[in-house]
This record gives sequence, C-alpha cells and structure tokens, in this order.
Amino acid sequence: MICMVCYLMPPMYGGAGAQALRLAQELKKKGSDVTALTARFDGAHPRRESNEGVAIHRLGTPWLKPLRAFFFSLLVARELIRQRKNFEIVHIHGAYLRIIPIVFVARKLGLPCIVKMSMYGTDDPETIRRRRFGRLLLRSLASVDAVVSISSELTAAYRRSGLPPENFVEIPNGVDTGRFRPAAADDRARIRDRLGFPESARVAVFTGAVQRRKGVDILLAAWRLVCNNHSDALLVLVGPLDEMEEDARAELIRVLETSERTIAAGFRTDVEDYLRASDVFVLPTRMEGLSNAVIEAMACGLPSVASNIGGNTDLVDHGKTGFLF
Repeated sequence: MICMVCYLMPPMYGGAGAQALRLAQELKKKGSDVTALTARFDGAHPRRESNEGVAIHRLGTPWLKPLRAFFFSLLVARELIRQRKNFEIVHIHGAYLRIIPIVFVARKLGLPCIVKMSMYGTDDPETIRRRRFGRLLLRSLASVDAVVSISSELTAAYRRSGLPPENFVEIPNGVDTGRFRPAAADDRARIRDRLGFPESARVAVFTGAVQRRKGVDILLAAWRLVCNNHSDALLVLVGPLDEMEEDARAELIRVLETSERTIAAGFRTDVEDYLRASDVFVLPTRMEGLSNAVIEAMACGLPSVASNIGGNTDLVDHGKTGFLF
C-alpha cells in the first residue's frame, strides 16, 4: 500500500493537494492501494472517506496555528508505526520542516520514501538552507530514496545544492485531459449562456486563490487599462476569496462596485466550464511551482498571459502559446 502524505488535500484549496489526490487516483486505477494522510482542522470534513477508491484519513490537529504542522507530522509518524505492516512506500508532498519526523520514522521502519518539492522560494534546497533548522531538513532530504522536482527552476536549485544527484528526478505536474479539454463551438455557446457571459464579450479568466501572491493586485490595476481600450472585455476571477489581504480585498470590492466588467465567481467546482467559455487565461503570479491553473487552461485550448517566472516559463512558449511579462 502507498501512503500519500499531504498537509492540505481537497476540498481544502491548494495545488499540491490537488496534484497529490490526482496522483493517488491514477495509481489506484493502475491497481495500487493508496491511503492519503492529510490534516483536519475542524469538524467540517469527515475523518475518513474514500475518493475514487483512495482512502483518505484526516488527522485532527490543534486550532493553534503555530502547532498545527508540528502535530500533523507527529500524527503521521504515529500512523506509519501503527500501519507499518500495511504501508510499502511513503510519498510526501512538500519539502518542509514538518516532514523531518515523518522521514525519520519511515527510514527506521525501512519504508522507501519519496519527497516532492512544490515551489521555488518555499521548499527548494537553496531556500531551505537559509532557514532555521534548514540544514537538518537537508540531511533528511539526503536520506530519502527520491526527491521529485516539478519544474526546471526547482531542478536547477537541487543540482546546485550538493544533495545526491542519483536520488533526484524531474516529473512535471499532470492534468486530467478528460475533464480539461477545449469546447466545441455549440458547447462553448451553451456554457457561456449558463454562466451569464454576454455573447459578444471577450473573456479573460483567472483561476486560483485570489490573493497577493497570485498577483491579483497587478491584474486589477492592469484591467483598468484594458477596460479603457476594449469595451467588450470581461474579467472573471474564479477561486476562493478568503485568503485575500485586507487592502487587496478593499480594491476588489471597489472594482466590483464600480465596474460591470469584472466578476468574482468565488470557489467553484466547475472550473473547467469557466476555462472552456473564456478567450484568454491570465496569471500574474509572483511565485509558482508548476501552475495547475496554467496547465488546465492550456489543456482547454486557451492562450495564457503569465508572469515571466520559473514554472510559467516551462509551460508558456512566449509569442506562440501565450505571452510572458
């Protein structure tokens, strides 16, 4: 049995969790038994459930935010000990300090261990080295059976780090092309009508957490210029709003109150319909791993306008499949 460890998993919002669950589901289809261990912060989600055959076990963590990650790692370590006869491999998503007890216990139990890095600037070896207890985490990474990178930027950072090159592999994020695919003309018209998009509108869509790291403040500022020059332009923001900083929220509220050409759709489970009904995708993010949002948009046939940073540069061929700025 594969033990998939990810701090946040759906329905909690986050790219790493979405990829972890998708990977677990595909492994299950190929005949592997998979149990996912993730955090549970309140009573809103069941402790145990199954998602397309993947057993999901949510481990209760304290409400005190500084203690959550630490206790989660201890609970995962305890679960590894309890199920040591069932688990055959441990796959950890995110190379953060909280994984140290998990890696230690996995090694003591003789379980092969994989760690997947998520984003340059957060859990790459160069960033880790500069942080408190970073060298301890790097020793943990050096002891695992494989470290996975999802982008060329993370790969370059690993290769500069002095960590074992033989334990390293680059595997980009995947996408469900059955769900995310271009829409035929009649389907697109029907979806646009259902979503309330004007027939003549040229729609730019953003998907993801609406927050400063994703560059929503940059997008809103640029959108004022777009509206001055294009009377048929419509901006749609698809994603949760609860992570917005106070000043960004105030600016978004001002834009929504003064412009009919900006829509905040909030969290949606039908993201693919918003993509398939739009004309261009935009992601002015300040920091990214390998964006699920860009991959999904491209799978739906959308050109992308994205910030010229690592991860995005792996995906967007400037001037051909979109534009980098």
